[in-house]
Amino acid sequence: GRHRLRASGPCRHAVRTRTRAGREVLARHRPRRRHRALDERLPELNLEGAVVLGESILLAQRGNGASRSNAIVVLDAATTKDGLSDGAVSAASLRDVVPVDLGSLDDVALSMTDLAVDATGRLWFSAAAEDTRNTYEDGACVGSILGRFDERFRVVEVMRIEGREKVEGVAFDPNDPSGASAVLVVDPDDPARSARCLRVRLVGD
Repeated sequence: GRHRLRASGPCRHAVRTRTRAGREVLARHRPRRRHRALDERLPELNLEGAVVLGESILLAQRGNGASRSNAIVVLDAATTKDGLSDGAVSAASLRDVVPVDLGSLDDVALSMTDLAVDATGRLWFSAAAEDTRNTYEDGACVGSILGRFDERFRVVEVMRIEGREKVEGVAFDPNDPSGASAVLVVDPDDPARSARCLRVRLVGD
């Protein structure tokens, strides 16, 4: 059904996205070269989100380059884990690259910024409408959306977030069995300002 977002204010505690051990793993497995298999499908590679769903790891390709190519990269979780243990993720981990058409917001193309799974197992995404033509320069943001995919990665639900916030992160409260409580991370694109973390709740009409 249709939903609207209700924000209950900023988070009072910092959200730690990487543990110390996690940082060490990321440093140890930092890629030395890009994978040819992904280069052929996504020449403007810009991965900005990841989530485990079933036996797959899903990566969010943000289409904020000239090609506007949003996509979900599907990796086999077991093969990827084995590759990380050996120090490299091979092309054998790649199962599919699924293009995703997110449309636009106020005539500015939407680009996917994160993926998350709620407590009921549904797959959600955040996307921002940022007026830029490449993957490394910031541009004016006219707004963001929170949306949901079905099992075939088709967009089945979309809701606009109030204001012109650039939402670049989303996570759901695993202790809420309804899957309605979420946290959004807002990027101000200003080194003098801290990113904001907002608690929101999906409310049906």
